[in-house]
Amino acid sequence: MSKLARLVRNVNPDTPSTVLVVDDSSSLRQLLVASLSRLEGIRVETAGTFAEAQELLAFGGDRFACAVLELNLPDAADAEIVDFVHGQGVPVIVLTSIEDEQMRGRMHTARVIDYVVKRNTTELEHVAYLVARLRENHEVKVIVAASDSASRSHVKELLMSYRFPTFTAANGSEALALLKRHPDVSLVITDFNLPIMTGLELIKAIRIDHRREDLAIIGLSDASQTGRSALMIKTGANDFLTKPFHIEEFYCRVTQNTNMIGYVRQIQEAATRDFLTGLYNRRHTSKWATLSMLTPAGATSAWRQLWSTRITSSASTTGTGIRSVTRR
Repeated sequence: MSKLARLVRNVNPDTPSTVLVVDDSSSLRQLLVASLSRLEGIRVETAGTFAEAQELLAFGGDRFACAVLELNLPDAADAEIVDFVHGQGVPVIVLTSIEDEQMRGRMHTARVIDYVVKRNTTELEHVAYLVARLRENHEVKVIVAASDSASRSHVKELLMSYRFPTFTAANGSEALALLKRHPDVSLVITDFNLPIMTGLELIKAIRIDHRREDLAIIGLSDASQTGRSALMIKTGANDFLTKPFHIEEFYCRVTQNTNMIGYVRQIQEAATRDFLTGLYNRRHTSKWATLSMLTPAGATSAWRQLWSTRITSSASTTGTGIRSVTRR
């Protein structure tokens, strides 16, 4: 299955589903509409000028999942469209024909999600992927652990711009408490230097219950401190970033690690459910038996949870108010 297909299947139906496309080329707008229409549940609204985009956003940007914008429009030749749409709270993906360091710096100053260079029509596939990625991110939870409040706020702002639900912790103990309250977290970003419980101690504690393929960890540390990247990775981190980091590199590493966790979870889900009925199969039963048969109390709790899950799955599959249970 392609990465685009995986993202399409994991979108919450309550997530905003309209994409705004603004470009003065009617042929490019048509190509973008065709590419984005492949995403299930996506609606596309288009504009050819800054004025037309303003009309579409007259009532705010809440209904838009994101916007795909050309930088230079006939009535806004200096990228005014980017500031306007970003000011409406809409994530921005920029289309540009220029690729240089000055342009990259300008894009990150404007806090756009990403930019796509218009080399050829195959780049439109990447635009569709970015749109699908933003929609799926609503379901991908992240914890940020850093003692410095400015650093926490900066990382949280970057993640929230990418639509990740983000929780912050000032020390390792707070991060562990958040993880217990939100066991479906996909990524933890932790600084090396934390009070109460250091970054290394936090990683060790997380790895007691969460494998690398179940929950990703990205370590952070100052560039002046050599050797910490290897130390954090050997302790259990999946990846590492030196501070200050480049925003583009930050997003690349976060996306790469959350993608990996998403792929693993999909494979695990496919392996434990029947393809036709969606009910849990014997592999799911064996998993609970293996993990929880160590004590009588653990066995009882596991089988109760397993039986409850099977009943719920069966009831939802039959589409009736009657619970249908097959004993094996």
